Amino acid sequence: MTKIRREIQQEHARALLLVDGHSSRGDIATLKLLAENCIDVLTLESHSSHLLQPLDQTCNNKLKYELKSRFYTEEGLDASTRREKLLLAASYALAATFIKDTIQNG
Repeated sequence: MTKIRREIQQEHARALLLVDGHSSRGDIATLKLLAENCIDVLTLESHSSHLLQPLDQTCNNKLKYELKSRFYTEEGLDASTRREKLLLAASYALAATFIKDTIQNG
């Protein structure tokens, strides 16, 4: 952390870390380390992601739909061929997702 902050000339700047409400997020040692490094932690309220994460309802949702509808594999394909098919499907899915209508209409 210190190295990155030094590189961007923000050694003493505060940072904000958003986390979900899982019980592991309350680890005292971790919270102390974050505080010592000027990192504030904001815990998102349970069952509020639909309000606080609008990309999940818009672009991310559309991307998942487009990717699922375009990517499928047949049995017996090697890893390289599956990877190529995934990349091709992902490029089409990205092009279909991040368009003006999807972003504006949410």
